[in-house]
Amino acid sequence: MNEFCGRRSNTDERVANLCMMKVIKLFRYLAALCGLVLAGLLGTGCQTESVPGAQTTGAGAFADVPGFPSGPAPGETRGPIITDQIGIGDSLLISFNDLNPPQPAMEQVVREDGTITLLLNKTFNAAGKSRGKLEEEIRAFYVPDYYKQMTVNIKRSDLFYIVSGEVKSPNRQLYLGPTSVLRAVASANGFTDFANKRKVFLIRPGKKREVVDCIKALTDPSQDLPVYPGDIVHVKRRIF
Repeated sequence: MNEFCGRRSNTDERVANLCMMKVIKLFRYLAALCGLVLAGLLGTGCQTESVPGAQTTGAGAFADVPGFPSGPAPGETRGPIITDQIGIGDSLLISFNDLNPPQPAMEQVVREDGTITLLLNKTFNAAGKSRGKLEEEIRAFYVPDYYKQMTVNIKRSDLFYIVSGEVKSPNRQLYLGPTSVLRAVASANGFTDFANKRKVFLIRPGKKREVVDCIKALTDPSQDLPVYPGDIVHVKRRIF
């Protein structure tokens, strides 16, 4: 009896050991499998899938929408792209200090040829120059030939253009850099259903008026005239 019990005890111990080894192997296999799955998930998360031609923000976001040519989306800014360089259409306030007798400040809008006219009917080329450079040129012309001393100070007003008429959001728009009639319309959220897209007025300071056919301009960029600060883009209502 004791011998039988001893054999049975040894058999049970071997079975238990065998089961324990199988359990340990199973745990090792599961641990390795979990490691491979986790590594795969981490690798996938670190990659960004790119779709050729897809663009959800920026200039291309409105490329396929009628009335929204390439350019910044409405309300979207591109960062501080305005520099100290003076451009066509800029509104400048030029003050002349340390003069005897004193002279009033002059407000000038840079004309399309890039010039402004100041004291003694003198014309200066302003476009493309920094304010500091233009201040030096103005002072060098007047001192000492016309005045013993002069301090020139140039301030530039905030740069805006206006979009009015048959657009969805007529308003004054901040000028952030080079733009055009189509982009100006896009900045006002596009044409209304009643817009005359073939007869859009571009009104320059000084009442100069040009007509833009925006249908042609969509396929012919040469028809899309530039818009400068101070300009008005007015979209007329079509008759039928």
